[in-house]
Amino acid sequence: MKLMKLSAATLALSLSAASQAFVASWDWETSTGLVPDAGWDGTTNTSTEQVETKNLPGSANLSDLVTNSVSGTGVGQTLGWGIESNAQDEQSILAIQNLDSDGADPAGTNAAANSGVALESDGDAQLINTFTHHNNVITDSNSPWSAYLQGGFSITGAVGGNPAGFSQKNIGSKSQVRLKETTNESDVADCNAPNPYGSKCDDFFTFSGLSAPELFYTDGDGLGYFVIFDFVVLTPPEDLANGAIVPTETGVLIYTAEKAETVIGTTARVFTRQVPVPGVLALLGLGLVAAGIARRKR
Repeated sequence: MKLMKLSAATLALSLSAASQAFVASWDWETSTGLVPDAGWDGTTNTSTEQVETKNLPGSANLSDLVTNSVSGTGVGQTLGWGIESNAQDEQSILAIQNLDSDGADPAGTNAAANSGVALESDGDAQLINTFTHHNNVITDSNSPWSAYLQGGFSITGAVGGNPAGFSQKNIGSKSQVRLKETTNESDVADCNAPNPYGSKCDDFFTFSGLSAPELFYTDGDGLGYFVIFDFVVLTPPEDLANGAIVPTETGVLIYTAEKAETVIGTTARVFTRQVPVPGVLALLGLGLVAAGIARRKR
């Protein structure tokens, strides 16, 4: 009988504890960048290597390196390649802009229009960085080139104060990014399908994938907070870029228009799900064991 009372008391203790307050929103920052691969030596171009780091034209305060929150090392924010063959006398350039929820831009690009917005739990997706391809006409591009994209995204804390047991969560994975610089044609009909922008001809990047949904905090009631990532077309408008992001078995293809600037964004969204809490499960297990012993003694 005493054991049965213990069982009931244990269950009551585990189920009647005060519920933990729901965390409505989270602060965050992004520190994604490029690191060298066999196709990029990370230095300057030579007669045999036409891939190099380069500042974005007209943005003198754009830094080449930021410290990645996952690897702890410097990662490049811009990458230029090819020999200039255009009126702008510019290489083709891929530029990354990292944002954060404090209204500052860690990369120093002064383009933080989408910063300063916290991630709401079970809310809408929020833009966390952008990839802009300045697809200038070039020659001798050494294409396809490849580099590694070192993801870096941090949930730095809860807005208004951290809940019990929370510590900063750094999330990121290293994925390969490759560019196929397509041949420029005089007739768009000669371009390989799908050529979604209809340029002559669309170039495309291959990304080996984004991080899977990741649990970054579980409260005392067993409510888990997860973050999930996705790509989205920003410019040109999405209705002009139908099919520009194409899923594959190993990642995604992202098409960009020739002689144009194409902006692809990465978004993050926080969602919640109930997950098992080890402490509560242990208490429930103890209660069930006690109930079983009491039943056998009767």
